[in-house]
Amino acid sequence: MVVEARMTLNTVYLDIVKEALRRDRCEVSPVVYYPVDLSFERIVEIEKFSYLLIDKKRKSIFESYYKTHISSLRRGKKIFYPNSSCLESIQIQDRVLEVVFRRARIFPTLYIDFIVLNDLRDLLDIDSAMIKVKKASNRGAEPYLYKVAEALKINSNLSSISHKCIETIQRRLKQYEKIVKLESRAKVGKILKLASFYYCHGEEKISRAEARRLYYYLRYMNNLDSKTRRGGEDGEKIIRKIFNQ
Repeated sequence: MVVEARMTLNTVYLDIVKEALRRDRCEVSPVVYYPVDLSFERIVEIEKFSYLLIDKKRKSIFESYYKTHISSLRRGKKIFYPNSSCLESIQIQDRVLEVVFRRARIFPTLYIDFIVLNDLRDLLDIDSAMIKVKKASNRGAEPYLYKVAEALKINSNLSSISHKCIETIQRRLKQYEKIVKLESRAKVGKILKLASFYYCHGEEKISRAEARRLYYYLRYMNNLDSKTRRGGEDGEKIIRKIFNQ
């Protein structure tokens, strides 16, 4: 899908969110936006749902993907990133920043990426961009995307959300519950982190500190750590708090 209408990073982001919710697996691919105004205003009402610390991650993304390439970008060199990176390439041509995402987690990662692109606007003295996203989804974190839709009132018209996307969100919520109740095991820590922090940022039943301690506990209980990290011993108490036991 190619969108050739003048947009800002904000309208691009909202369009990706809406389009993903319309798709059966809550994902969209591929999509190209041009021209895009690199201005981006932070959306305060959705930031509370982020399991990442936004400004900390913003700094990390800038330093990891852009900082060392500023001089090369100014000379027009095309920067390629390894296959393990969500970012595929970036280049400036005719004062247009061309950014290609290999894959992107719509929230919160792509949201933070757009904050960083806004930062680059002033640093590189450019205003326009071509944004290509080969695949955008919230795989593993679909309930967070739904919370964003709620905050933005995108889900007020449920007919605009795919039935299968809703089913995917519901299945993921059930998976989070089973993981936290220790009724289901996980082989990787990422899903444990998403499940733990959802009860902080999505359900607001525990604090961020409690979510972190719960995550440590779940890592130990799923044999991903040989012993509990500091605070993980509170895991059982936090689980009872979540489910009012």
